[in-house]
Order: sequence, then C-alpha cells, then structure tokens
Amino acid sequence: MGEDIEVPNAMFTPAETPILPAGLVTTTPFTTALYPVQLEGAAVLGRAGELRGFYANNRWKPKWSGFMFPRTPVNSHGGVDIFAPHGTPIVAMTDGEVEQRTTANDMGLRVHLRFTFAGVAYRFILGHLDRFDGGPQSVSKGTIVGYAGCTGNAAGAQPCLTPNLCGKYSTHLHLQLKRDADGKLLDPLRALGWALSYDDDDRDVPCDEA
Repeated sequence: MGEDIEVPNAMFTPAETPILPAGLVTTTPFTTALYPVQLEGAAVLGRAGELRGFYANNRWKPKWSGFMFPRTPVNSHGGVDIFAPHGTPIVAMTDGEVEQRTTANDMGLRVHLRFTFAGVAYRFILGHLDRFDGGPQSVSKGTIVGYAGCTGNAAGAQPCLTPNLCGKYSTHLHLQLKRDADGKLLDPLRALGWALSYDDDDRDVPCDEA
C-alpha cells in the first residue's frame, strides 16, 4: 500500500470521509488539549493545532500544508501538516493497531494506526517522526506512539532543526487517513472533528510579513 505525500488527484475521495464520534477520538494529536504554536501568543483550547507555515525559502505559505493542496498539475498533498516542535510526543488518535514503517520515503519514520469503523477498515498514517515509542501493538487512544521529527523530506531545504531567517521552524506531523480496501485518501481533519489555525490563510509572502 503506497505511502506517498503527494498523491494523484484520482486517489482522493474526501466526500466519503467517515465522521468519527467524539468519544472515539482524541481532541489533539498531542498529550494535551493545548497545542504548540509559533505565531500565536498562547495555545487555544478546542483546536487540534497550527497548520505548518511551510517556511521553505523563508516563505509563509500555510495552504501548502493543507489537505489536497495542489503540489503539481496532477498531484496534491495527501494529508495535513500540523506544526509540532522537534521531540513533541504524538499520540494514537483512536484505539487501534500500531504498525511501524522505517523504509526510506518522503514521509520518513511513520506509524500506521489501523482501526475499523462501521465495518470498514481505515488507517491513520503519522509521518516525519523522530523515533517511535514502544513497538507494534494494540493501543488505546491517547497512547504515545512516537515523537515529532525531521525524517523523510521534512528537513531538506526546510528549517526543521534550525530556524529560518524569521526564527521559525517547519517541524510538523504529516497526518493522512486512508481506506484500506482501495487505498483512497480521506480528509483526516473532518474525520476527527479537528480545526487548525491558518487553515483558511491564503497568503504566500516572506515569513517576516506573516
């Protein structure tokens, strides 16, 4: 089953995203309901996180990190990028089965969290991890499964371990939702009922103008 970050547009079926009941999922991908921020004065309850601002070439371009953002004429972003400082604990969003993937690809170290809802098998994929926590196992929601990092293409020309000219970092969690039967990609934020800061920010400007 493919794990690409940029995915052919035919592989998206966001309208078929299951809405997971609030009691089955966590409120954030972190160990706390307060999420990390870079541009806001303080974290805000009720939001899952801050959309990564991109920051490659010192640009503020948050839409680049959104679900289904067009990356090439035929491929779009297969998940959503949530800002998290290097080493931030990442948790299982729902009860499920953890698989760990270490083969080299753009997502780097990644966890597959397999679960079933309404008789259909799905998996969340959590990418760019620095390291895993524990091994392949059955987990309950809220269990730490890894730590945010700079593996895969999260570093490259991006300020992942050192800040850019505006003192900002591009460290983030890449989060995908995939249906096992056909590999189609769904909207992870819609499934979880989460909201991200800057999700509707269309700016593409130097980082010091953010």
